[in-house]
Amino acid sequence: MPKAARTAMLPYDPDKRLKLLGTGFHALGLAITLVLAGLGYALAIHPVWEDVRLKRDRAADLQSLLENAAQMRAQHAAMQSTLAAIERESEQLRQRIPPEPAEAEFLSQLSRAAAVAGLVIRDYRPGVVRQATDHWRLEVQLACTGSYQALCAFLDRVASLPRLARISHLEIGGARQPAGYPITLSMTVFFKLEPKGPQAKPGASPPPPTEPGGSAPRRSAAAGHRFGIFAAWDHKPPMKAACRHDVRQRA
Repeated sequence: MPKAARTAMLPYDPDKRLKLLGTGFHALGLAITLVLAGLGYALAIHPVWEDVRLKRDRAADLQSLLENAAQMRAQHAAMQSTLAAIERESEQLRQRIPPEPAEAEFLSQLSRAAAVAGLVIRDYRPGVVRQATDHWRLEVQLACTGSYQALCAFLDRVASLPRLARISHLEIGGARQPAGYPITLSMTVFFKLEPKGPQAKPGASPPPPTEPGGSAPRRSAAAGHRFGIFAAWDHKPPMKAACRHDVRQRA
């Protein structure tokens, strides 16, 4: 029987079925390839790209830090310079605070400053000695006579003395005398710096310049050479002119 007749007698076409099977196998192979490619990307390629992205971001951050490094170094140098200046100023202030009152020496310096400025110190009255956190302080009142210009020059010289001093109160009388205006002046002075922390000795007592009964002796500037004026520990630069002090003009 001829082949064409046999093929016509079969219920299906074998060649067509083979073609369909081949197409199906090709599609299955393509699907498997795509699945394997997706798995490979997810398991191998994607982590690599993610790592590359993270490293690029890190590199960008480092580059930004490098670009700002010069500014950061300049700021650090400026801060170091400021700290060094503060430490020097603090040490200079400490050098101006003696361990003992040294009243005679300070009175001599103060008298020279008043003489050069043209101010007359007529009287003084030391107050009560008080203990602060790390030093001792004393309030002193002065009675002076002189012109406003002499007072300005005197205050400027006091600020430049080896002993640090701060004016806590200053009052100028309204009635001018032949020698000048009556001036009442208060100074806060201190001495005997004490260490902070475990080395501190809170029980220490200074030599207060008081008489029996607790009252402060009243002395004349021309009669004696003990004058308790010390600096006020305040971490502020001394005032250089009378206009920066608390001056009140009486009516």
